[in-house]
Formats: sequence, structure tokens, C-alpha cells
Amino acid sequence: MSVISLAFTLKSASQLAVTLFGSNLCRYICTGILDQDPLEMYFSCVRQRGGWNKSPSASEFRHAYRRTLVHAAVGGSQNGNVTPQLESIMLARNQGTSNSTCDEDSDEAADPEAAVVPAALDHDYLAVTTFASEVVKYIGCFVVRTVTRHLHCAECAGLPVSTSITSVLTLLKDNGGLIEPSHFVHALA
Repeated sequence: MSVISLAFTLKSASQLAVTLFGSNLCRYICTGILDQDPLEMYFSCVRQRGGWNKSPSASEFRHAYRRTLVHAAVGGSQNGNVTPQLESIMLARNQGTSNSTCDEDSDEAADPEAAVVPAALDHDYLAVTTFASEVVKYIGCFVVRTVTRHLHCAECAGLPVSTSITSVLTLLKDNGGLIEPSHFVHALA
């Protein structure tokens, strides 16, 4: 415990004692639980996430706070009267704990592929939105440009390139350096 945190702890304990003893609410305070080292350690983590900035702004603190929550895998209470809006945010980091609830004698434990097949079939991987398709075509422009730089055969270099612009996003964002990918490249992506 540093001298500064000891001073804050003693000041807090003395103010708490004056308040509680003055109103005859209690006669004894267990000061062992009033240690502020965990709070100081948390703020050192926030300062560490902010780099050299010792006084983070509100948005920097919010991002550092969220990152420490995800890093510690802190989840919401199951006993509350509200449901969390973003349960998937806690999937970002696994602390090495197994979430498996199946027993050793179950069929899923005997055949691990049996649990994977329904999970893979519950999502339609082929249905792509128009926005996602446009973004893939736009990214394909950069891929085609990079690939054609390394191809020495003129016929091979012309294969991934399209002569007509089919992407609206590419048309809007093109400043003259993008190469339109062919339908073959878009189908691969």
C-alpha cells in the first residue's frame, strides 16, 4: 500500500467513523474492508490502457473501461430484472473455462461432430446482403491490383480484371487507382 492510498484510506475511515458514531448507528468499524488498493489498481489499469495520458477523457475512459470488462470476462447478473442487450460482447475473450454442459455419457461427448453440424446449419452462409456484396467487390479491387502486380504473364494478369464497372461503391470511391475485379474474383470472395 502506498503512502497516498494509506492517507486516503485513513481519511475515509475517519470521516465514516465520525458520521456513524455521531448518529449512534454503530460502535465499531472493521477497517480491513475499507482498503482502497483494488480501486487504485483498477485506475492504474485504466491509465495503462490510455498510454502516457494520466488524465483520460470521458471517451478514453469509456473505451478503457469496456476493454477491462472484456479482459476480465465480467458478465451481467443473472438475477436482475433486465436482460443484457449485448450478450455477444463477452465472447471476445475466453478465460480458459469450459462452457460445456454435456455429460461424459451423452451422445454429444461421444461424437463431437454431431454438435457442430446443427450449429453450422442454423445460419445461411450463402445469403449475402447487397451492402456486403458491394463491400466485397470494393475490397476485391485492392486484391486484384495487388495480385496483378505480381503476375508476369499478360494473359494471367487479365484474368482477374473486369472491363466494366459493376459495383456502385467502386464507382463512387474510385479516384483512378482501383481495378474492377471480375465476376470470378467476386465469386471466390
